[in-house]
Amino acid sequence: MRAEAHLASAIEILSTLFETKQPTDKYLDGYFKNNRYAGSKDKRAMRGIIYDIYRNLRQYEYVIGSAEPRSLIIAYLLGQGDDAAKIAEKFSGEKYAAANLTDDETKAIENAKNLDDAPKAVTLNLTDWQFDKFNNQFGEKAESEVEALNQTASLDVRINSAQTNIEDAKKALSKQGLESATMPWSPIGLRLEPTTQLTQSPSYRYGAVEIQDEAAQVASLLAGAKPKMSVVDYCAGGGGKTLAMAAQMENKGQVYALDIDFNRLKAIKPRIERAKLHNIQTHKLGNEKTNQLMYELADNIDITFVDAPCSGTGTWRRAPDARFNLSQNDLNQLVTRQAQILESAAKLVKKGGRFIYATCSLFTEENEAQISAFLEKHPEFELLNYADEWEIYVKTDAPKSASSLDGTLLLTPNQHQTDGFFVAVMQRKNPA
Repeated sequence: MRAEAHLASAIEILSTLFETKQPTDKYLDGYFKNNRYAGSKDKRAMRGIIYDIYRNLRQYEYVIGSAEPRSLIIAYLLGQGDDAAKIAEKFSGEKYAAANLTDDETKAIENAKNLDDAPKAVTLNLTDWQFDKFNNQFGEKAESEVEALNQTASLDVRINSAQTNIEDAKKALSKQGLESATMPWSPIGLRLEPTTQLTQSPSYRYGAVEIQDEAAQVASLLAGAKPKMSVVDYCAGGGGKTLAMAAQMENKGQVYALDIDFNRLKAIKPRIERAKLHNIQTHKLGNEKTNQLMYELADNIDITFVDAPCSGTGTWRRAPDARFNLSQNDLNQLVTRQAQILESAAKLVKKGGRFIYATCSLFTEENEAQISAFLEKHPEFELLNYADEWEIYVKTDAPKSASSLDGTLLLTPNQHQTDGFFVAVMQRKNPA
């Protein structure tokens, strides 16, 4: 494919994404599967354009005066150093190229702004309400926190401790031509370059490693899962923490992976098989069979882990499109849902059992405020200090938390080079 075709395809892809608000990574996987004429270089080129647009969308909109896909591609080309003549060549209307520039588009190129006087929300690629929220929460650190979210994330993997150890896993990846480095926080993780093609490697295909950000790895360790325990992963999602805790339990005991989304649970099963784990059950929340199971498990679970549905602000390095699909109303609804999930999941925790609440959000109302409200309402639970738990279960030097609530852990891309992630470790009190 020629460069002009890449641009035309990017316009088509952006038009669909803007209309449907689908996650970009999943849509692109499907798009390339259905359009097999695109070779590996073409796919990389188009992905690069799409993700560049999302990482700079507000800036491009400001420069060109429009957020239409064609306009954003024009602004992208201006950012690449193209002048009006070069852009017109790439919008030639010829076979596989985008249609000719309109008179309005030509005028927009002539009148393109520079970013010298752009509002700070624009230069940081945030919507106005998101900028206000970061500014209010992080103060003078807000800009550096957001700039870190605009960078490309590394590729992190967690070793399957039921199969291998960190040294052997690192050596195996190296023999497969994949160089990795150990991590500052997680003792069970390795870090690779973002462009590493991992999924075809033997280490991945045979379950020795799983893709998982370092922050999620340490959250799984802080749960404190041990052999022969009963563990509930209440919002299991793709199953990353389910697999991590099951491995820590050495295939002994039981992990109940629960989620409202049947398709997500279905996607866990091949990962379970690949990891060679046999102590995991999956159950869809809300059906009669699971309701009966919940009744039977109430007050009997050693560890209940809630990785609550959230704004996902901590993962914007990996999903730069997500910020533009998040409204203040969406956030308000998520906060309500999180509180409801905490109430339901708490019923499972036995006396003396552990209750973990986690999100991949950086926003206080989803994190510190939720825990403060829950503990005030439930005096039968107490907050354990993450640093003490870290010493027992993670066994590396504990990081300084960015959280405003003492005892809870907040990791940020800027301060810890991980995804943004919040963890609160609670325990149901054992009456004297």
